[in-house]
Amino acid sequence: MKLHGRVFVGAFVGLAFSTSLLAQKRIRSVVYGEDDRKDGVEVLDAGWTDWHDRMKSVVSLWPSHQITIDSSKGTASFETETHRKREKLCKNEPFAGQKVGPFCSGSLIAKNLILTAGHCVASQKSCMAMSFVFDYRIDQWGSVGPESVPSQQVYGCKKLIAREEEEDGADYAIIELDRDVTDRLPVTLEKTLLPVEGDPVVSIGHPSGLPAKLADSAAIRSVEDSYFLANLDTFYNNSGSPVFDENTGNQVGILVRGEKDFKMTWKGCRVINECAEDECEGEAVTRIDYVLPLLKPFGI
Repeated sequence: MKLHGRVFVGAFVGLAFSTSLLAQKRIRSVVYGEDDRKDGVEVLDAGWTDWHDRMKSVVSLWPSHQITIDSSKGTASFETETHRKREKLCKNEPFAGQKVGPFCSGSLIAKNLILTAGHCVASQKSCMAMSFVFDYRIDQWGSVGPESVPSQQVYGCKKLIAREEEEDGADYAIIELDRDVTDRLPVTLEKTLLPVEGDPVVSIGHPSGLPAKLADSAAIRSVEDSYFLANLDTFYNNSGSPVFDENTGNQVGILVRGEKDFKMTWKGCRVINECAEDECEGEAVTRIDYVLPLLKPFGI
């Protein structure tokens, strides 16, 4: 298949929660070569059912005040705006008409555990102000994004178990949800193979707060002690997105930071920043093997 010092946390208090600005501070991204981001409907039409299943295990992080639960209908609706409006995009930029909302991304790694970027969740207090939403995704042609999802797809934070945030190093957070997720399987974490330069990788997450996108046709450029660099087409609200080995389908990392994502034109609107496949610094991904020792107590 060709797909184009640790800090352990029991309870944090005192740091105020900031919405998408928190994620924007750390991850700025770019398109390398062609834009390889794909909606769920494209993944389905390509027959990549295994990858669509992985999309179902990706969660979007929202400020709870942007979600309204209607208990009589059993739905959760979102406060969103168009991608074009938020980013002041020029006409015909990709996904400009789609609805944006989440401020970070993450993956389900056990029935009640989420893995994301540390800079997405600054404290226990901020975690309690978040909602974790599955299925913010486009699976039908013509859609610009879900207006709502079933309310059972919205979860709260029970505990921020551990986090680390280094400016040029590891960046992760492990979160216990307020209840078990029973209608989908967790992703599989890579426990045997270490990342190697040239390995093909795929990310799934919410670039710029868009409905979930799969970005493929990427590879690892270099490997450091706690992270690696790859030429993934990812954007700032991709923070926390799982990065998978294309060949095994196992999660090998957590997307945490990268290049500048948009640039202003003489027209006064913005376009996507583009680099050749082998240009620019690359997107930084916390290595999953760096986090694995923290997950042993949970049987992972």
